[in-house]
Amino acid sequence: MESSVSDVLIACSGEAEGLLARTQALAVSIRPRAELSLRIPIPREVAEAEVLAGRLLSSGQLLPPAVANAARVAGTYRMGSVPARLAVFRWTRGYAVAHALEVLQWCLSGKHLAPALLQARSVLELVGGFALLMKDLDGLPPADLARDKDLELREWMNAVDDILGKRSKGTRLDWGDISEKGLLVGKKKSIKVEEGFADRTATDLLGGVDLLDKSVKGARKTYEYLSEYAHPNVAFSMLGLDSITRNTLKSGLTLSQRIYIPSSVGKAAIRDSSSTIIEALKVVLASCDHQIALDARLAEFQAGVSRAAQKAVRRSVRDRRDLFQSNEPCPCHSGKIVAACCGR
Repeated sequence: MESSVSDVLIACSGEAEGLLARTQALAVSIRPRAELSLRIPIPREVAEAEVLAGRLLSSGQLLPPAVANAARVAGTYRMGSVPARLAVFRWTRGYAVAHALEVLQWCLSGKHLAPALLQARSVLELVGGFALLMKDLDGLPPADLARDKDLELREWMNAVDDILGKRSKGTRLDWGDISEKGLLVGKKKSIKVEEGFADRTATDLLGGVDLLDKSVKGARKTYEYLSEYAHPNVAFSMLGLDSITRNTLKSGLTLSQRIYIPSSVGKAAIRDSSSTIIEALKVVLASCDHQIALDARLAEFQAGVSRAAQKAVRRSVRDRRDLFQSNEPCPCHSGKIVAACCGR
């Protein structure tokens, strides 16, 4: 008896069972294998000074020495945090893709076609976002860790920091407004960027899917198909559709009878769309393979960034030891205090 979406797909296609098994295997492969524990020191007063410095510079004003010094300290701590934040990006994206695959499989093993396809759509969005990050990072010049120009190294680290902030912290919400007022009152519109703050408005959702389409054939068209189940479009008329019969009368008139059953898996609709659903699963799983390849490249990039960050932080601290508290955590994230690390 076809009691689940998976059962119907397996009955319709000889490929379905293998694809479902591969979905589970990819979820296991992509899910992070260890916990990620980070300590990122960010002195509050220093961070506030950096915001003030941004506002002054954006208005064309010169920075007072105290503000410039505090902004330098803030920038040094931020440079030191870049490798850790890259690790967070990789961990959270891997977790999200694996979780989406697990929920996708769970939905298919039940009677939940629409939620399954929405999870498949989420996978394409997540991998597309990963691809955008790598494209941006690939646009940077190679990090020459042997060069002696401190300014160029800091600028390169700042460029990595900007890209990471754009791709990992994008949002369309004013979280401060939500935290203070909840969802029933307050602003209805999206985030408004304040002067002196970086613009983190989330963009390029479809740009990521289009970029993914260049590596995984059919990704954009699959995304559009899956999106039909996210909106009250024509695809919703297929949900719960248990049977379709058509009879042609002597007059030539065709009578079509559709039966929708609340407890049904919607086998008639699934059978009718089985080849398209199978194709969509293939594209999603190919996208997961691409995610694994992207993550391997980002891991290599992260190693280079870690070396660059250590070098940049060490130079910044040693050039201005007077700006850094000797007993505070070192900006390089070694876990040691400044006096026992980059400030020696």
